[in-house]
Amino acid sequence: MVRGMLYISDAEIERLVSMREAIDAVEEAFREYANGTAIMPPRSTIMLDSFGGSISFMPSYLRRAGVVATKIISIYPSNPEKGLPTTAAWLACNDPETGVMEALMDATYLTALRTGAVTGVAARYLAPKDSRVAALIGCGAQGRTQALALDETIKLESLRIYDLSKERMSRFAMEMEQRLQKG
Repeated sequence: MVRGMLYISDAEIERLVSMREAIDAVEEAFREYANGTAIMPPRSTIMLDSFGGSISFMPSYLRRAGVVATKIISIYPSNPEKGLPTTAAWLACNDPETGVMEALMDATYLTALRTGAVTGVAARYLAPKDSRVAALIGCGAQGRTQALALDETIKLESLRIYDLSKERMSRFAMEMEQRLQKG
């Protein structure tokens, strides 16, 4: 029996979770993994060749944080031709003591946010402290969150971008001009 299960949409996650919070959370998850307090078996993937896609299942447990979650992610490269995203994802969160599902989250945006946050963690430790210029290849959803994470960690003055689609690259440049912090 599921009582009071929470549903959280992509829009709510985007509204409620800042890039700084995402970077801090990812860094803590990396710390748990390095310390051996995380259980994260290899992903299990079903290839659906006749449909040109795949669905993967990614369970995890962070012992110190007390979080059990399973991400379900589908990747269908031809979906944009159908007006759909290439990647769609969901996150099921369970109570670690009872196994009862506590929340179901859209995780399409969360996946991009996490990827961006990984870039932010890397920049925190690997980028020279006076870095002000970065480059991104790919101007899709993950490129957006990577740009936001870089701006959060190295205070960008210039972002150089490339994408196979000139139109997508132009839209990205206009959007990021509005969103990135001004020095």
